[in-house]
Formats: sequence, structure tokens, C-alpha cells
Amino acid sequence: MADSQLILIRCSDAQKTQTRKNHWSNWGAPLGFEEQGWVDRFTTMEQHEWAEEDRYVTWALVRKDDPESTDMLAHCETFKRKSIAKEPGSDQIKEVFSYGIASVFTPPSNRGKGYARTLLKLLHYVIAPPSLLPPFPNHWGTPPDIPGFKDAAFSVLYSGVGDRYYATCRRGDGESSEAGWIRHKVTLRTWKVPAIQGEESGQEGWEWLGPDSLGSLEASTEQEMIKGLDSRASDRYQFAILPSWSLFKVHAVRSEISPASKKYPGRPYGLVLPAVNGHDKDDRPFATWTFPEGEKADRSLEVTHVRHPVPFEAIQAAARKAGCVEISIWGETGDWDKYGPELDENEPVPCYVVYGHTPGVRGRRSM
Repeated sequence: MADSQLILIRCSDAQKTQTRKNHWSNWGAPLGFEEQGWVDRFTTMEQHEWAEEDRYVTWALVRKDDPESTDMLAHCETFKRKSIAKEPGSDQIKEVFSYGIASVFTPPSNRGKGYARTLLKLLHYVIAPPSLLPPFPNHWGTPPDIPGFKDAAFSVLYSGVGDRYYATCRRGDGESSEAGWIRHKVTLRTWKVPAIQGEESGQEGWEWLGPDSLGSLEASTEQEMIKGLDSRASDRYQFAILPSWSLFKVHAVRSEISPASKKYPGRPYGLVLPAVNGHDKDDRPFATWTFPEGEKADRSLEVTHVRHPVPFEAIQAAARKAGCVEISIWGETGDWDKYGPELDENEPVPCYVVYGHTPGVRGRRSM
């Protein structure tokens, strides 16, 4: 089917429900969800601050002559996030918006026809300002015109299909086109957690946090991230996604919905340590984490944010408290590497697009 016969639409309630039914057998059933439970999982995720005001939207590629159809060709979700960025060589931090792309799915009957790629190529023209994109190709039909978006400075997705596919979801077509989402190499570190005999010791002043307490860490962390980006000069575009809109809580809520989590009620999702000398209580070291859904829920503690200094012994104690036998984290870890992690540079596969910048060219701005 020609691209000009296809359009990208924001899903109606009926279409949203169908998208979730579409990927239940692939993604939900292996995690122990019944079909309705999988649908309800997404409905629950829509009831929080991070989903308000079009921050969480489901999109679909449909036939232009049947936009209300629940027989969608491909679909995905976007998550709008408060972010900060610095242009190459600049000292000025800008407050911007970014988008996370998730749940890209093509129903089995529609696979092998390029529909997911078409969906994502059109999505660039929904979320990014036209001035930062190549001209919309005439043979793609009419450019998407969906109010309330077109404000992305960059977008991010995590690939489950390798490091090349999403780069082919290009912005524009022909010689003026630019690559889609480019892989950013991040190392996954994993440590085994040794068992100990008897009670843990040395935990005076430790504060364990449940999901509803994680938001108390967001404001000071935002300021810390802004300060950290402000101190770094670079000839590359720099950006960071801020933990606004209850973002520290999102992974904990998702984990708690999982059927596997029902076996572990009351597990903490964060640890705040006593203030370090010379720091006030708002600068206390802390770590947050989540647990994987499915069969590994009782195995791995996945660290999501750390404000150092957090001793590795503290994160080991957190893992044992949650009944986990391994710890994992992406990226930087302070001095934790001396404890001998296993390193994996193949998983995960984070990818990103910075709109208005040409990948692979330092500091180049293409308008």
C-alpha cells in the first residue's frame, strides 16, 4: 500500500484498548498477565501525573479511508518528558521537552510490509518542530497535523530488535533525509549478591522508601542534574531527562502491577542514607530501583538512579532485603566497578534522535 494512502492518528479509546490486546500474547502473557489484566495495566499507568496533558499518548498507522478502524497496521506510544539541553560549544542550558517512544508493535498479519517504519517516520513530523526537520516528502501524502505537539528537542527509544532498524526510520526521504534513532552505547553491569548469615548491621539512619515516597527525591535531583550539565563544556549536543511529573515512581508502579510482584508485598524501591559531612539533608545519598516483571521479579534489583556516595555494601543490603540475588545498572556506577561486575555492551540498546542535528557530525546544526 502506498504511503500516501496511510495516515498517523492519535488512538481513540477503542483503538487504545485494541493495541493492548494486540500485543498481550507477545508481551503480557509471558509475564503472567491475563488479557484483561494486561489492558488494565496500561489503564492504570494512564492515571498518574506522568500521563496528564498528553504526556502519554497511543498512536496508530491506519488507512486514510478508514481512520476509526481497530484493524491498525502498526502502533506505538509516546511519553513526553521535561528535559534540559545544551547546544555544542554553548554555556547556556535550555529547558526543553523530549519524547520517549515505546511499545512499537505490528500485528502479525501486517508484518513484513514496512508499516512500523512508516509509522515512526511519520511520528517525527508529529512530535518535532517543522523547522528542525527535512521537508515532508510529497509522496508520503499530507503531513500530520495534530495539535499540541511539535515541541520535541530530542526523542529516545530502547530497541528490542538490534541497533540498526530504528536508524532506518528516517526523517524525510532522498538526499535531504536524515537518520532516525541512532544507538548510544551503554554498558549493562551486573553483580551477584552474596548471601550473609544473620542480621544486616550498620544501617543506622537508613530510610527505606516505598513507591509513594520516591517523589520526595525529585526536586533536589533536578537541581543536581541541571548543575551537573551546567558544569560540562562540550562540542557535542548534551541533554538530560529530568525526573519531573513523578517520574521516579513510574517504574515502581509498573512493577507493582505485575502478577509476579504480588508474592513480594511491601518491598522498598529506594534507600536514602544519612547526610555526608558538609551536606544538608536535601543532598543525602540515595539509590532508587525497580524489579523486572515476570519470572525474574524475585531475582534482580535494577538500579534506576544513584546519588553518590552510596557504598556498594548498601545496595547489596537493599538487594538482600528485597530477596534478590543480583544487581544491575546501566552506565556510570561511581566506584562500584571494583566489585567485579559482568559487563554487557549488547543489551540494552538505547537509541536517540536530536532534532536539528546531523548524527555523526560534531556540533553541526542542520536547519
